[in-house]
Amino acid sequence: MSMPSSNKFANVNDSQPLLHQRGYEIQPYGSLISTPIALNRDARSESCALVNQILVDIIILYHLYKKNHWMMRGSTFYQLHLLLDKHASEQIELIDAMGERVQTLGSVAIADPRHVAEAKCCGLMSYRSGFWQSIWSIHPWYTANSY
Repeated sequence: MSMPSSNKFANVNDSQPLLHQRGYEIQPYGSLISTPIALNRDARSESCALVNQILVDIIILYHLYKKNHWMMRGSTFYQLHLLLDKHASEQIELIDAMGERVQTLGSVAIADPRHVAEAKCCGLMSYRSGFWQSIWSIHPWYTANSY
């Protein structure tokens, strides 16, 4: 049998990536869309800011659990390894719930690690910086088990 003279895979240009594409932004961060819930715009805006700050704290807490899960050593390694992994998986459920809550309220949930770090470092809510307790005071076992 002979091969057909025209091969549909012969056009190399069709297999090249399309570079320099720009997707459009669906909803800018910090903006609100109308939602069919019985909260006014100001209440939804404040709620989104507060829930996003909680989301930032939960994401950081998740990563702290995983970091210490990987770094655990000593005679209680296995028990603490399992405990930290269990707590980390519980944080994933909370992250999902908080992110969906922000979306339901009509805003954009913070999710990008760069934005999480910036929000924690520079303050997503600088006018309420003293309002939130630090992760360290919430989890005293962290300092007790750090090495």
